[in-house]
Amino acid sequence: MLKILNEERERILKMHINATKRNYLFEAEGTEPEADVSMSQQFTKTHHEVLPNLKNQFFFEKGKTDVNSITNKNEFDEFVKGIINYLKSKNKKIMGFGTVASESLIPAAKGVDRWGYAKKRLSNIRDYIKSELEKNNLIDDSNFTGFSGRYEEGKIPYEGNPDDPKYLQDQWVKVNFQLPK
Repeated sequence: MLKILNEERERILKMHINATKRNYLFEAEGTEPEADVSMSQQFTKTHHEVLPNLKNQFFFEKGKTDVNSITNKNEFDEFVKGIINYLKSKNKKIMGFGTVASESLIPAAKGVDRWGYAKKRLSNIRDYIKSELEKNNLIDDSNFTGFSGRYEEGKIPYEGNPDDPKYLQDQWVKVNFQLPK
């Protein structure tokens, strides 16, 4: 189940409309994964342009949300450095980027926000990447469309043991960038 707050929905729609008007938004070709390629091995797609072959899906330790608790932290560090190096080499800047966070189906404790971990993970990754891009002057302020985010429910049915490591597969954040054509 996908849940987007109304404010986020309105912001995404506005961003989409603005990007379409400016001809920045196109239907990307070949965005569906090949059958034998896992989601974490897909290229990051941007308007008919493929960024370096970097994994863009990052998993978290159980109950953790900070960037240092990413279980594939080396891939995350490579991703951030790769994006920065790519943008510098092509003399491009980011117009915006989107994040998707997945939450496992482990029931939330009573009184706890169902999407709390996903929101915090998404926010922490977004803030970290934004900070790195700003340090390197790689955000196109004149055409900036913003940062979008959404949440998804995990796919693995909950079977009563919240400590089962299989649920970690559903605790991730993906990142995709928007570049000018």
